[in-house]
Amino acid sequence: MGYFNDPWDCPGLAHLFEHTLMRGSAEQLGLHDVAQEFNTELHAFTGMYDMTFTAAIPQPEKDALEKAILARIQEYQPTLPIIEQEMKVICQEFSNGHLDPVKRIQEVVKTTCNPRHPYAKFASGNVYTFAMHNTEELQKRLRELHQYILHAFFGQAQPTQTEFSSVTEYTSLFNPDHLQKMIFVQTDNSQHKVIMSVQITKSTLVNLESLSVFMWLMNQLPKDAIPNRLKQSGLIQNFSVAIGLELAEEITIDVSFFLASSTPAQLHHVCHELLAYLAYQTHISWAASSCAYICSAAEIYAQIHQTAVPFLSVNTDDLKTIFARFTPQNIRILSLSSDTNIIPPGLPALRTPYYGTAFYITSFPDLSVTQVMTQPTEGTSLITPFDLPDSTQSIRLLDAPISHYTGPNGSCVLIPDNSAQYAFECYLSFSITAHSAFSSVARRIWGKHINQAMQLHFAHYLALGCTIQINVHRTGFTFYLKTHQCLAYTLYTACITYIENFATHSTWTFDLAQAIQSERNHLQQSKKASAMQQAFMQLRDILLEEAVEIERQKDALDGMTIASIKQDMVQFLAMANAEYMLFGRIPTALAEHVKQSLNTPHTDSNSTGNLADSMPVNTESNYVLPQHETVSAIGSGSLSSCVVYWHAYQNSPNDVAQLLLLEQLVNPPIFDLLRNEMALGYDVGSKFITHNQHPGFCVYYEYTDPLKKANMGTTEFAYAEFNRQLSQRLLSLIPKNEALWERAKVALIQQLSLPYGTPGALAKQYWIMLGKFGALDYYKKMREVIEQLDYADFYAYVATVIHADNQLTIDVKA
Repeated sequence: MGYFNDPWDCPGLAHLFEHTLMRGSAEQLGLHDVAQEFNTELHAFTGMYDMTFTAAIPQPEKDALEKAILARIQEYQPTLPIIEQEMKVICQEFSNGHLDPVKRIQEVVKTTCNPRHPYAKFASGNVYTFAMHNTEELQKRLRELHQYILHAFFGQAQPTQTEFSSVTEYTSLFNPDHLQKMIFVQTDNSQHKVIMSVQITKSTLVNLESLSVFMWLMNQLPKDAIPNRLKQSGLIQNFSVAIGLELAEEITIDVSFFLASSTPAQLHHVCHELLAYLAYQTHISWAASSCAYICSAAEIYAQIHQTAVPFLSVNTDDLKTIFARFTPQNIRILSLSSDTNIIPPGLPALRTPYYGTAFYITSFPDLSVTQVMTQPTEGTSLITPFDLPDSTQSIRLLDAPISHYTGPNGSCVLIPDNSAQYAFECYLSFSITAHSAFSSVARRIWGKHINQAMQLHFAHYLALGCTIQINVHRTGFTFYLKTHQCLAYTLYTACITYIENFATHSTWTFDLAQAIQSERNHLQQSKKASAMQQAFMQLRDILLEEAVEIERQKDALDGMTIASIKQDMVQFLAMANAEYMLFGRIPTALAEHVKQSLNTPHTDSNSTGNLADSMPVNTESNYVLPQHETVSAIGSGSLSSCVVYWHAYQNSPNDVAQLLLLEQLVNPPIFDLLRNEMALGYDVGSKFITHNQHPGFCVYYEYTDPLKKANMGTTEFAYAEFNRQLSQRLLSLIPKNEALWERAKVALIQQLSLPYGTPGALAKQYWIMLGKFGALDYYKKMREVIEQLDYADFYAYVATVIHADNQLTIDVKA
C-alpha cells in the first residue's frame, strides 16, 4: 500500500495513515509507544507501492514486537485532532523537502517527467491535496483503508491477502538458507512484484543530486533498453525506480517490477537481464546529455525557489558508482511470494551486450501521423524531410559515427558510447488530418485552443529550450517540434498522447443549441439591448445554425466528432464572451466575418487563423468594467474563482510590452509553486486584461471551503489580506536573473514572429479596438518595443504595477 496504489487514489492518504498510525493519541497508543515499550527505534517509510516499518530488535523479542504491532494496527482509531496535527506535519515535510537536495531534485523530476508515469503524481500529500477533502472525509477514508488492511492481514474475504515475502539478509544474493520472513500486504494478487534493493552511502557520492539523475534516467529509458524490451516481450508488466528507506548515511535504491508470472525460471531470467544491463552502464557514458538536461531543469527550479545551492553540475562518476552497486554481492531481493524457493541459487556469467542511447519516431495510424525521420547513413548528418519555419533543416552530429536500426515500432537512431559529448538538436514534425465536418473556422478555433493548451502543459519543456509550433491548413494541422536529442522521444510521444486525449475526451455536458437559444432569449428580453449586444446575438445565431446543421448530420458522423465540433464552438463562444465582458463590445463586422468563414474554404496555409486579423476598428465607446463585476469567462469548472488585477497607469505600447513579458516570465512555473504554497485551486494563472482603457495584469485562482480553511484557518476568507499576501509573494518569486529575463524576452519575440498561435491575443484586440494601429502592424510594433526593453527598467516597472495598493479584485462566480 503506497502513494500510487491505495484503493481510492486519494493523494497522500497512505502517507497520512502511516503518520496517524505511528503517532497514536491519548486514547490509543501508536507504534511510537510500542517502540518505546521494547526500548528500540521504529522507522516508517511510505513508498510508491508499499509502506515499510523497520526496527532493530533482539531475536528473542522479535515475535513479541510483531504481536504488539499487529495489536496496535487492529486498535487503530484515527481521531480528528490527530488527523489535523499529522496533516500539518506532512505539509511541513513537504515544505522542508525543498531544502533537501534529493527531494528538491525529485520535484524537478516529477514536473518534467512523462505525465503518464506514476512518478508524476508523487502523492505524498501537501496543503493542496489534503484541502481537496475536509477532515471528516479524510477520517472516513482512513477508517475504510484501515478495514481494507485488516482484511489483508487477518484473512477475511477481500480481494487482498497476506503474503510472506522473502528478503535476503546477507551478501549472497541467491542463497535461500539465509532468507528471513516478513509480512507484506499485497493488494493485487494477479501480479507478482519483485524489488531489487541496494544501499549506497552518501559520502561515496560527489553530488547527492546524482541519485535523482539516476532515478530520472531509469524511469525515462529508451525503447531499446533491456527493461523496456522485457516489457515488450511480456516477461514483466511494469518497471520503476525510486529512493527507498533512508537511515543515517545509508540510502536505499529500489528497482521494482511486476512479473507476468511467478515462476522461478522467469525471475531467474529477468534478474540476469536487469543486472547485466545495470552493470554495463558503468562502462558507458551515454547518460551525459541527460545529465545536462537535469542540470538545466534544476537550475531553473532553483531560480524560481531562490535556493541558496545552485545545481550547476552532476558528476557522471557518481552515476557509475550507483550503477556499480547493482551486483549479486550488494543487491537484496524482496520477492512477494509465499514460495521461498522462487529465488534459485547460482547465476551464470553476466552477459554484457551493447546498449546505446536510442529513441524512436513511431507512427500512430489512428491520428494519421506521418513518420519524419529518414534512415541515416553512417558517418553523415541527418536531414529532416520537411521545411521548418526558420529554414533550419539539419540535425548535426558533428561527424560522430552512427548506426541505424529498424525496430517493430519505427526508426531508431543508436548513438555509440563514444559520442556522448556530441549534443545535438532534433527537429520533428507530424501532421493530423482534420475531419471533413470541420469548417475552416472550427479548424482555426481548435488550432488556437490546443496551441494555448500545449504551451501551458509543456511549459517545463519550453523552459529548457524546446519549441512547439502549430500550423493550421485546409486539410488539418501540422506540429513542429524542436528539442534536445535526449528529450526527443519523450516530448514527441507526450505531444501525441496529449493531442489524442485532447481530441477524444470531450467535456461536453449540455446541449449547445439549447444553451445558445437560452442566451439569445435572455438578451432579446433585455430592455437595454444595444447595437453591440445585437451584434453579439448575431454571432451566436450563426453558431446556433451550425449546431443545428451538425444535429442534422449526426447520423453520418460519429459521436466523437460531433462532441469535438461542439466543444470547438463552445470554446469560441467562451472567448467571444470574455472579449465582450472585458472590452465591452464585439465589433459589428465580426459576425459577418464568421459567417463568411463558415461558407468559404480555407486555402491559405500561412494565414494566422485569427479572426481579429480582418476586423476593422470599431469606434464605439468602451464598456467600463466595474469593481466586483461578475465575469463568467474567467476561471473554470464548478469552483468559485477570484481575479486579482493590477493595472498600469500609462496607456502606451511600452506598458503592454512590459506586461506581456511579465506574463511570459512567470507563467506557469511560479503559479505551480503558488498553488502549493497558498493552497490555491488547480486553475491558477495570469493573463493580460484591460480596465477603463488601461492595460493590466491579473492573476486568477480558484478556491473552495476546504481551501479557505487550510489556508486561513477559518471559514471567513479575507480577500484583501490574502491578495496582499499574493502580491508580496508574487513579487518575491519573479526571478531577478538577467539570463532568464533575456530568455523570456527572446521567446516572446519569437512567438510574436510566428504565423499562428501568438501570445497577447487580448492585447492585440485591445489596441485594434482603441484604434492605435491595425492588426498587421501589431506584431511588428510589439517586437520593436520589446527589443528595446531594459532589464533594470522592467523590474522597476513591475514593482510599481504589482503592489498591494494598486489592485482591483474581481469576484468571479462559476
